[in-house]
Amino acid sequence: MTTNNINTHQLSPIIKWAGGKEKELSYILSNKPDTFNHYYEPFVGGGSVYASFDSDKYFINDKSEELINLYKYIAGNSEKFYKWVGNIDCTWDNMLQYALDNKALIDEYLLFRNDELTLRDLKIKIKEHIEENTQELNSVLSNDFSCYKDVYFSEIEKNMFRKITRMKKIEQEKTLMPEKDVFDNIETAFMSSLYMYFRCLYNDKTVNIKYPELATALFVFIRNYAYSGMFRYNDEGKFNVPYGGIAYNHKSMKKKLQYYQSQALKEKLAKTVIENMDFCEFFSKHNPTDNDFVFFRSSL
Repeated sequence: MTTNNINTHQLSPIIKWAGGKEKELSYILSNKPDTFNHYYEPFVGGGSVYASFDSDKYFINDKSEELINLYKYIAGNSEKFYKWVGNIDCTWDNMLQYALDNKALIDEYLLFRNDELTLRDLKIKIKEHIEENTQELNSVLSNDFSCYKDVYFSEIEKNMFRKITRMKKIEQEKTLMPEKDVFDNIETAFMSSLYMYFRCLYNDKTVNIKYPELATALFVFIRNYAYSGMFRYNDEGKFNVPYGGIAYNHKSMKKKLQYYQSQALKEKLAKTVIENMDFCEFFSKHNPTDNDFVFFRSSL
């Protein structure tokens, strides 16, 4: 029988998840049995409780196929998954560097702010910037993301126009922004454009079926960069949460990916049975004994 069931490796959830129990862990751990054999969790979510316990063997389950695919790809050290998610992170870095290196649209904004450009003029200037920098903007995307280029450039144009016109409206209602805030907002328009491009790929069912590892990589990206970590779908079943904003521009998934490949997490997953079932089916297939620990998270 296991004698020490509190995880000493300081493992963390694999992903942010609605209903996560990180804040309740102290209460959960203080009420756990002194000893048990196997650990069962039918609604594992991001895995904050699962990550906090040591056991001889684990049985985890969740109804979300996307989430369970992530667990399985990490457990199997999937090369395709890590290739896709690494390319997404690299593309994010590329776009950030492009935004840092290209400040021309700041000058266009200042002209628009001073009424030296009309709305029509502004649209033309943004379009000209994209046309003049097509090669550089193309190089932001790796060859693996060459599909839907029309969506990519359309999002840059739309997001930049929307951001600049909103900036002027805010300044008219309040006060002029410091130069850094102007730059940060222009930068955010570029980053939001790339987010929207990846969101388009995420919502494409053809991509999901043809490239399941890419679908999971996009799932991880969206979870990290969507506004406030929200996950919401429209009536057509398409994810529709906008980009997180300025505070997300310099985020990176590198530490998260390092954690996914850490030895401690690999060892834990090697002792874990991972299922994607209704919880009744899960317990029909795997039967806990009196010496096992089952954690149910309540939504009430």
